[in-house]
Amino acid sequence: MRALLKEVKSIRHPCNLKMKAEILMAATSRMHSEEVYRLKLENIDCNNCTVLIPAD
Repeated sequence: MRALLKEVKSIRHPCNLKMKAEILMAATSRMHSEEVYRLKLENIDCNNCTVLIPAD
């Protein structure tokens, strides 16, 4: 897990930022890959540190 997180932190290219965020979200939460894929920016509340997982 540490090696994966270290590798992801090294991603700097702007085109890969979404992928980086998806990998970090999946690696540090118990979200399924489909749930991470369906996330939109409005589902993330940074002020309250919460994520609303959209229904199917």
